[in-house]
Amino acid sequence: MKKVILSVFLCILLGLYNVCTAIPIAGEEADVFSRDPDSLRHLLSIETDDTSKVKLYCNLMAVYIDEKLDSAFLFLEPALKLAESIQWKEGVASVKTEGGRLYWRKGKFEQALSYHYDALVHYIKKGEQANIGALITYIGQDYADWGKYPEALVYFNKADSIFRKTGDKRKLAGNYLLFGFVYQSQGRYSDAVKVNYKALKIFEELGDQYGKAIAIFNIGDAYKDLGNYENALKNYFEGVRVFEEVKDKFNLATVYVSIGNIYILKGDYDAATQNNKIAYSIAKGINNGYLIGTALQSLGEVYWQQLKYADALPYFLEAATAFRGVSDYFDLSLALSKVGSCQTQLKQYDAAKQSFNEAYLVAQNLDSRVPLSAYYQGSEVLDSATGNWEYAYKNYKQYISYRDSSNSTESTKKILEQQIKYENDKKDALLIVEQNRKSEVQRVVRNSIIAGALTMLVLLMVLYNRYKLKLRTNKKLQEAYDTLQKTQQQLVQQEKLASLGALTAGIAHEIKNPLNFVNNYSELSSELIDEFLEATDKEEQQEIGVHLKQNLLKITEHGKRADSIVKNMLKHSRTGSGDKQLTDINLICEEYLSLAYHGMRANVPDFNCELVFKLEPKLPMVNCVAQDISRVILNLITNAFDEVHECEKLKKESENFIPKIVLTTFSSMKIIDRVSKQVIKISVRDNGRGIPEELKQRIFEPFFTTKPTGQGTGLGLSLSYEIIESHGGVFEVNSKKGEGTEFVVVLPC
Repeated sequence: MKKVILSVFLCILLGLYNVCTAIPIAGEEADVFSRDPDSLRHLLSIETDDTSKVKLYCNLMAVYIDEKLDSAFLFLEPALKLAESIQWKEGVASVKTEGGRLYWRKGKFEQALSYHYDALVHYIKKGEQANIGALITYIGQDYADWGKYPEALVYFNKADSIFRKTGDKRKLAGNYLLFGFVYQSQGRYSDAVKVNYKALKIFEELGDQYGKAIAIFNIGDAYKDLGNYENALKNYFEGVRVFEEVKDKFNLATVYVSIGNIYILKGDYDAATQNNKIAYSIAKGINNGYLIGTALQSLGEVYWQQLKYADALPYFLEAATAFRGVSDYFDLSLALSKVGSCQTQLKQYDAAKQSFNEAYLVAQNLDSRVPLSAYYQGSEVLDSATGNWEYAYKNYKQYISYRDSSNSTESTKKILEQQIKYENDKKDALLIVEQNRKSEVQRVVRNSIIAGALTMLVLLMVLYNRYKLKLRTNKKLQEAYDTLQKTQQQLVQQEKLASLGALTAGIAHEIKNPLNFVNNYSELSSELIDEFLEATDKEEQQEIGVHLKQNLLKITEHGKRADSIVKNMLKHSRTGSGDKQLTDINLICEEYLSLAYHGMRANVPDFNCELVFKLEPKLPMVNCVAQDISRVILNLITNAFDEVHECEKLKKESENFIPKIVLTTFSSMKIIDRVSKQVIKISVRDNGRGIPEELKQRIFEPFFTTKPTGQGTGLGLSLSYEIIESHGGVFEVNSKKGEGTEFVVVLPC
């Protein structure tokens, strides 16, 4: 993927878009040396005209951007200050254009966009279509390398419209290459090949050998994906010839990496290592983070393919560092997935999990299926290695989904169609020019079609066989998954029943009071009825009737209270998730803390604990499944009681220790999906022993428990985590050994 980025870079640098790099320098001598840094520095030292100095600064930034990026930045600030001091708006726009390119190359895309937008405003006011088109293209490339592909395509489409109106075919072809970069980054390989063939056709019409070499170089990737390594190498070696001829070290390093990758696929690891080391040497020479990371990644792949995971790991780690340094998030995610895969093979499972988590966090912010496919593939292997079969199956299905969407039979067919279409178009053009070669051209076209059809047939047969194998594998995995799912459902129900058991004593205590009231008022009412029947005075009967009605109201009131307790108990034991509704969280917290405390007292008669409520008045209502949130709160409170009771047993000799549980609710604002939203927080804090750092990472894992065997399923926190996650909330854990633990649940309102 990186090879496409780099080829686009060089297309732009060598003249596809000329805004600042083409500013003429005053005097004939200056124009002669406009690409020589030493001459430009000399001219700058003797130049007295401020306008010419600004132009020289711009040219120096353009010259140094590839090989000495840090040196290029030295000219940005003085150029901008000088242009602003002489109030030369054209110069300010030119400096900001070139400055934006420096920030783009540095990987600081926000600064790059800021500079480019400022320059674009100037050229729009001036109505300069050529520069408007160039700036729009630059902005699109800023977004593309930032991983914001939909925004990039919007600007590339705008540039396409401008270049068609102005009739600038060379810039139009260069824009096609940028489209190709985005499409390939998104895994849309057939679309990428299509636009590269369009660019190739234009470059051939213009006689632009350099542009043609870049387009052929990109199409070589399609040959590689199809397994046609010989044609791919042929294209890549043509790229080496052209890039050496024009002294283009940037793309020269890129093509050597591509050649190295072909040799990896062919199993020629010595040749692969040799070519990648050449690429790495060139990249280090020009101190380019993109190229350094790409070469290191490919060197790691050499060892990976030989199953030398300990040798591959350092290269992938260094590659990730290089990509992170230049904000290349696409390749960073791929490198991190490779790091995780190496660590999995080396049985460094905790480190592998962290690497995959970071890879996923990076990948999910990109508009591309490719890094997500790599993440799911690596995670499936890790879960299988650690015996986590359910998640292994889920990750495998996700991997197949992302892989197949990026590399489907239809996509392969479209790539072949583009190749055949290009050949046909090319030969049709030659028919017009050379009629005497008509029969030969027809034969070539016919053979190309036959060869393409045969290749497609072979590919379809291979893909069909792979499809049958995948079906058999999926069937076995589905059977294993179904068994696991049934087991999981049973364990989940056991956990619910276990938490229900913790409530039983508390419920018995709570329900006893209303039942006592019902019994007492029933007895009194029975006596009043006897008195009513014996009374002869109507006034006395009326008075007895009033008392009787009051007693009945009391019976009804306490009967409803008992009924409410029973209903809550039934809600807690249900297997379904129920419907969301606006819920008073304070009410749930008060009720379940009371029930859990009485339940604990019933099981441990001598248990005492200080209960502290800090509930925010008028707490916003939350749209949630009440019984599920109740289950989470109950689990946290029960765990807290168990912890302080255990702590009390261990510290009996200490008279100063008093078990304490603090339940807090409050509302606040939190950034969610880049938008500030109101949330409510539920905090359950104990003054127990705290959670050691080595266990803190595992507390939400299914079946993980620190309780003695038979006293816990290990599913309480795991289920609670899933419930909160399904509500769009998060869990926060604050704990220090010896200072207690605080669990905080954050729920959106």
